[in-house]
Amino acid sequence: MTLHPIPNLIPTTTEPTSARDRAIITELAAWFDRAARPLPWRSTPRNPFHALVAEAMLQQTQVSRVVTYFTRFIARFPTLDALAAAPEQDVLALWSGLGYYRRARSLHAAAQAIIKHHAGVIPTNLAALQALPGVGRYTAGAIASIALGQPAPIVDGNVARVLLRLEGQDQLTTQPRIHQWAWLRAQALAHACAAADPAGTLIARFNEGLMELGATICLPAPAQPHCLVCPLRERCLAQARGVQAQIPPPKPSKKTPHVAAVVVVICDTQGRVLLEQRSQAGSTATATSTATTTSTSTTPAPTTGMWAGLWQCPTLETLGRLTKAAALASAKDLTQMRSGEPASVRPAGDFEHQTTHRAFRFHVFAAQAAACVRKGASRRWMMPVDLHELGLSSAASRALQMGLASAAVRQHAPAKPAQPAKPTQPAKPTTPKQTAKNSASSSTSRRNKL
Repeated sequence: MTLHPIPNLIPTTTEPTSARDRAIITELAAWFDRAARPLPWRSTPRNPFHALVAEAMLQQTQVSRVVTYFTRFIARFPTLDALAAAPEQDVLALWSGLGYYRRARSLHAAAQAIIKHHAGVIPTNLAALQALPGVGRYTAGAIASIALGQPAPIVDGNVARVLLRLEGQDQLTTQPRIHQWAWLRAQALAHACAAADPAGTLIARFNEGLMELGATICLPAPAQPHCLVCPLRERCLAQARGVQAQIPPPKPSKKTPHVAAVVVVICDTQGRVLLEQRSQAGSTATATSTATTTSTSTTPAPTTGMWAGLWQCPTLETLGRLTKAAALASAKDLTQMRSGEPASVRPAGDFEHQTTHRAFRFHVFAAQAAACVRKGASRRWMMPVDLHELGLSSAASRALQMGLASAAVRQHAPAKPAQPAKPTQPAKPTTPKQTAKNSASSSTSRRNKL
């Protein structure tokens, strides 16, 4: 896409631009020194490896969720070398529940690339950082500026919103133009940081201040920004005009496709559950169900899908929606494909799971194994207490627990007491008069039938 120059990138103010930029930078950096949240990756001095891990986890994930995962991750992989040497499955297992599992695979691959191509030292060059797996322009800028003191700009949703409001930019209505403008403005501020502090400490405080301000003060709609406590309220052109709530404009809504996922939790007589690895080439169930659905397309998972390489119970995904009868028929088909007993299939429950690009409805069933299914590289029988050894998505884990709970209820349900047989009444002796009457009645019935 060709983007034409945007007029009035930085609106005219009563102060010279350079003086205003210096004021914005110093005031925001000073505020960050006072108000920064005590997050575990904000050590002094900053650790570039911790910055790499934190930025990977923070992509499209709330800080509150990342804190617990980060602490556990660093305890298991304290150094870049430890992460690079670990099997991918160990990394995925520790990432389980955080979502967006491509980030975990990319982070693991980036650690290995740094060991191989950069002698185990995270590069300071922006181009070299962006060449690492999973490291884009924002992540490279964050690591370079915050951990390494390089004058690199950063732009994510929080930063773009702060800059747009700060400059009162309500004329940019398309995402490509907003994106272009925000990077140009961030670049100008990064250069101003370098001019004021060649040592590189100011850029780190300023860039983290931009992110912190957007996350805690300059909130997105429908929430109201906390302008009264904003350190830049005297510099904010949107606040001066009272239009901060309208900036930036809302993104156009997109239609989210629906996916029905039938999951069968198959248990054997030893209490083990059957798990399969979601292959890089597709989902664990590749056969098309004979059940009728609202969509005729039953597709394997994408080659590089968000759950590729993770573990789950036998699962069949179908584009569209499924009726209860269709889901049950698919579950029986899938159970038979996995050497389970179709007659033992019982519903365990349903739940919704929303991802960035798809809306899932999981139909969960519990079943019993009819025969031993051979283990393999992508199939295992596991005791429930050992499931932490494998990487499971939050949706797969929820389905598994739902199926196990249903199986446990069925296993411990009390058997219905047998109903006592009713005593048989002895036949009464027939008198000659009753015999004659019954014979007459029988003759009448025969005549009526004729």
